[in-house]
Amino acid sequence: MSNQVQCPNCGGYKITSKKVILRQKTPVSSSQRVMHAIIYLGILGLILVGLSEGYTILAVFALPLYVTAMVLIERSKTKIVGHAYHFTCLICAYHWEWSEGQPWPKVYVNPELIAKGAQKLEEEEAERRRQQEAAALYYLTHKK
Repeated sequence: MSNQVQCPNCGGYKITSKKVILRQKTPVSSSQRVMHAIIYLGILGLILVGLSEGYTILAVFALPLYVTAMVLIERSKTKIVGHAYHFTCLICAYHWEWSEGQPWPKVYVNPELIAKGAQKLEEEEAERRRQQEAAALYYLTHKK
């Protein structure tokens, strides 16, 4: 997707993107709350009994179970409502977000900014190559 997106700030096409799931809290009934409390307290009780009675193995196995139950119960309280994309322009470092159903932002082409950004990217790439060559040379000269 990022190769088709144009930066609204400079007009460049060198973009990175990250897809994010948008979640919304859903109401939880009182019976679900009671069930969640029973699960939490039951597993927590196993951990405490295991620690107090010297059954360390019980506590060790119950702790991941407790964390897993917490995660699953919290996830059940949310629903997916859509997706958003976080974009970053590699040329001008501009950040923006777009969600499904929203119009694309207006693009303002700035040739000077694109030229400066392209030069910066070339310099960074040259520096990366120099570092790789230096590391390779160091490896070859210091090999035992």
